[in-house]
Amino acid sequence: MSKEKGYGKPPKEHRFTKEKQPSTKKRKEAWKKRREKTALRDEINKLQGLTLQKIRAMHKDMKKHPEKYTVMQFNALSYVIRMSNNCKYIFDYRDREEGKAPMQLQHVGQVEIDHFFDISKELEEEADD
Repeated sequence: MSKEKGYGKPPKEHRFTKEKQPSTKKRKEAWKKRREKTALRDEINKLQGLTLQKIRAMHKDMKKHPEKYTVMQFNALSYVIRMSNNCKYIFDYRDREEGKAPMQLQHVGQVEIDHFFDISKELEEEADD
């Protein structure tokens, strides 16, 4: 009985067998969710390569012609705009992309950001015009 359980040997009722596999429907649902996450990440990466001028133009066009854009494109654009305004979103995105650091580092001194764009206010002003 000692050989039945232990490190790397879960109890028999918890082991994977032919009968204890997820159904085809469940597997398809899991893969669909995975593809959706990948698609959103790819859309965000694509938008990050654009200039601010192109992002502004896309934002204006999205407000005028919402039928041309998908919800995923809207979410990606909103996230990129937030990333340009708040470091929290940049860190959040990097944590999701690369994972968190395995250990915490202690920083000494002050960190200053000289040129940080706040385009959300500009976009709101342009939308009002």
